[in-house]
Amino acid sequence: MLDAQNNPRFIAAALAASDDCIKVIGLDGSLQFMNEGGQRVMEVDDFSRFKGCPWPDFWQGQGNADAIAALDEARAGRSARFTGFANTAKGNKRYWDVKVSPIVNDDGRIDSILSISRDITSLKAFEDE
Repeated sequence: MLDAQNNPRFIAAALAASDDCIKVIGLDGSLQFMNEGGQRVMEVDDFSRFKGCPWPDFWQGQGNADAIAALDEARAGRSARFTGFANTAKGNKRYWDVKVSPIVNDDGRIDSILSISRDITSLKAFEDE
Protein backbone atom coordinates (compact mmCIF):
# COMPACT_ATOMS: atom_id res chain seq x y z
CA MET A 1 0.00 0.00 0.00
CA LEU A 2 1.28 3.47 -0.86
CA ASP A 3 1.84 5.83 2.08
CA ALA A 4 -0.62 8.71 1.72
CA GLN A 5 1.33 11.35 3.65
CA ASN A 6 3.26 13.66 1.30
CA ASN A 7 3.49 11.00 -1.38
CA PRO A 8 2.92 12.34 -4.90
CA ARG A 9 2.55 8.80 -6.30
CA PHE A 10 -0.27 8.05 -3.87
CA ILE A 11 -2.03 11.32 -4.70
CA ALA A 12 -1.70 10.67 -8.44
CA ALA A 13 -3.01 7.10 -8.02
CA ALA A 14 -5.97 8.28 -5.92
CA LEU A 15 -6.89 10.97 -8.47
CA ALA A 16 -6.61 8.47 -11.33
CA ALA A 17 -8.84 5.95 -9.52
CA SER A 18 -11.69 8.41 -9.01
CA ASP A 19 -14.63 8.40 -11.43
CA ASP A 20 -15.34 12.00 -10.43
CA CYS A 21 -14.07 14.68 -12.76
CA ILE A 22 -11.62 16.63 -10.59
CA LYS A 23 -10.40 19.88 -12.11
CA VAL A 24 -8.27 22.85 -11.14
CA ILE A 25 -9.45 26.13 -12.60
CA GLY A 26 -7.44 29.36 -12.67
CA LEU A 27 -8.88 32.48 -11.11
CA ASP A 28 -9.54 33.70 -14.66
CA GLY A 29 -11.88 30.71 -15.14
CA SER A 30 -9.52 28.74 -17.41
CA LEU A 31 -9.21 24.97 -17.08
CA GLN A 32 -5.73 24.07 -15.80
CA PHE A 33 -5.89 20.40 -14.75
CA MET A 34 -8.18 17.38 -15.05
CA ASN A 35 -7.53 14.07 -13.32
CA GLU A 36 -7.22 10.86 -15.33
CA GLY A 37 -10.54 9.56 -14.00
CA GLY A 38 -12.19 12.79 -15.08
CA GLN A 39 -10.69 12.46 -18.52
CA ARG A 40 -12.20 8.97 -18.74
CA VAL A 41 -15.73 10.08 -17.79
CA MET A 42 -15.46 13.20 -19.99
CA GLU A 43 -14.15 11.05 -22.88
CA VAL A 44 -11.07 13.27 -23.25
CA ASP A 45 -8.31 11.66 -25.32
CA ASP A 46 -5.95 14.65 -25.26
CA PHE A 47 -6.25 17.08 -22.34
CA SER A 48 -3.92 19.58 -24.03
CA ARG A 49 -6.83 20.44 -26.39
CA PHE A 50 -8.85 21.66 -23.40
CA LYS A 51 -6.20 23.13 -21.11
CA GLY A 52 -6.64 26.88 -20.87
CA CYS A 53 -10.23 26.86 -22.20
CA PRO A 54 -12.86 28.84 -20.27
CA TRP A 55 -14.45 26.32 -17.90
CA PRO A 56 -17.95 27.92 -17.87
CA ASP A 57 -18.13 27.47 -21.66
CA PHE A 58 -18.41 23.68 -21.19
CA TRP A 59 -21.80 24.15 -19.50
CA GLN A 60 -25.05 24.48 -21.43
CA GLY A 61 -28.07 26.68 -20.75
CA GLN A 62 -28.60 27.58 -17.10
CA GLY A 63 -25.53 25.49 -16.25
CA ASN A 64 -23.33 28.15 -17.88
CA ALA A 65 -24.77 30.90 -15.65
CA ASP A 66 -24.53 28.60 -12.62
CA ALA A 67 -20.86 27.82 -13.40
CA ILE A 68 -20.04 31.54 -13.64
CA ALA A 69 -21.83 32.19 -10.33
CA ALA A 70 -20.00 29.26 -8.69
CA LEU A 71 -16.64 30.67 -9.82
CA ASP A 72 -17.58 34.05 -8.34
CA GLU A 73 -18.42 32.37 -5.02
CA ALA A 74 -15.09 30.49 -4.98
CA ARG A 75 -13.15 33.66 -5.81
CA ALA A 76 -14.88 35.23 -2.77
CA GLY A 77 -13.70 32.34 -0.57
CA ARG A 78 -16.92 30.31 -0.47
CA SER A 79 -17.87 26.92 -1.86
CA ALA A 80 -20.79 26.56 -4.25
CA ARG A 81 -22.78 23.72 -5.76
CA PHE A 82 -24.91 23.35 -8.88
CA THR A 83 -26.21 20.73 -11.31
CA GLY A 84 -26.17 21.06 -15.06
CA PHE A 85 -25.64 19.58 -18.50
CA ALA A 86 -22.26 19.41 -20.21
CA ASN A 87 -21.26 17.32 -23.19
CA THR A 88 -18.30 14.98 -23.09
CA ALA A 89 -15.43 15.59 -25.51
CA LYS A 90 -17.13 13.10 -27.86
CA GLY A 91 -20.44 14.97 -27.73
CA ASN A 92 -22.35 12.71 -25.32
CA LYS A 93 -24.69 14.72 -23.10
CA ARG A 94 -24.19 14.17 -19.38
CA TYR A 95 -25.83 15.64 -16.29
CA TRP A 96 -23.45 16.60 -13.49
CA ASP A 97 -23.55 17.46 -9.79
CA VAL A 98 -20.75 20.01 -9.31
CA LYS A 99 -19.03 21.41 -6.23
CA VAL A 100 -16.66 24.35 -6.63
CA SER A 101 -14.30 25.46 -3.84
CA PRO A 102 -11.41 27.88 -3.43
CA ILE A 103 -7.86 26.51 -3.18
CA VAL A 104 -5.85 28.57 -0.70
CA ASN A 105 -2.05 28.85 -0.90
CA ASP A 106 0.42 28.94 2.02
CA ASP A 107 -0.07 32.72 2.36
CA GLY A 108 -3.80 32.24 2.91
CA ARG A 109 -4.72 33.73 -0.47
CA ILE A 110 -6.94 32.03 -3.02
CA ASP A 111 -4.80 31.10 -5.99
CA SER A 112 -7.00 28.64 -7.88
CA ILE A 113 -10.34 26.84 -7.75
CA LEU A 114 -11.21 23.17 -7.31
CA SER A 115 -14.17 21.72 -9.19
CA ILE A 116 -15.43 18.20 -8.57
CA SER A 117 -18.11 16.98 -10.96
CA ARG A 118 -20.00 13.71 -10.48
CA ASP A 119 -21.87 12.18 -13.41
CA ILE A 120 -25.49 11.79 -12.29
CA THR A 121 -26.95 11.18 -15.75
CA SER A 122 -28.53 7.84 -14.83
CA LEU A 123 -30.05 9.33 -11.67
CA LYS A 124 -31.48 12.24 -13.67
CA ALA A 125 -32.97 9.81 -16.23
CA PHE A 126 -34.56 7.81 -13.40
CA GLU A 127 -36.03 10.98 -11.85
CA ASP A 128 -37.40 12.08 -15.22
CA GLU A 129 -39.28 8.79 -15.64
